[in-house]
Amino acid sequence: MCAVLLFAASPPLSPQVFSIFAFATTGGYTGSTSFIVSCQKEVSVTAQFGYPFKLAASSYDVPNCGTNGSTVQHLTGDPSSSAEFFVAVGVLAFLYSAATAVLYLAFDRVYRRSSRGPTVDLLVTAAFAFLWLVSSSAWAKGAADVRWSTSPSTLVRLTAVCGDPRYKCTAGALPHLGRLNASVVCICRTETPTAEHALPV
Repeated sequence: MCAVLLFAASPPLSPQVFSIFAFATTGGYTGSTSFIVSCQKEVSVTAQFGYPFKLAASSYDVPNCGTNGSTVQHLTGDPSSSAEFFVAVGVLAFLYSAATAVLYLAFDRVYRRSSRGPTVDLLVTAAFAFLWLVSSSAWAKGAADVRWSTSPSTLVRLTAVCGDPRYKCTAGALPHLGRLNASVVCICRTETPTAEHALPV
């Protein structure tokens, strides 16, 4: 369905706006997740994470109940490749859309003199549609992995001290993932110039 929508006719600025929105909601994202460990006292455990979502590199300290000190644990998963691929395709799609918009506005007569320009445009458009389909599918799975890995309930299940019946662990507030959810929603409506520019007249 995404590939079909990519070829739909759209207002001149629509591709740029949606491609900016798609990668801007992913690149630069930062968030945090937390849970509470109740030993002799309640201790809040917080893990920070963000783009490019190399979650295994995000560490947090879990108190050693019954003894002094703490244990360093890490988030699980590494969807960074799909996130970086998605953002890269978004940036390239925006640059191409901006360049073709300038071409249509400033050099439209030159563009329409032969079929070579529209043919190349159509091939590049098809290539970007394919890249958007692949990258968006990969990032949709990556975003789901981020949601699971950063869920406080997941952290509680993966923490050894929380499995001890003598101690209590409470999941904290869910991380704010609205931007990532928005990126998955908007990826199906991006890129490519209008259909009318694909053929010479």
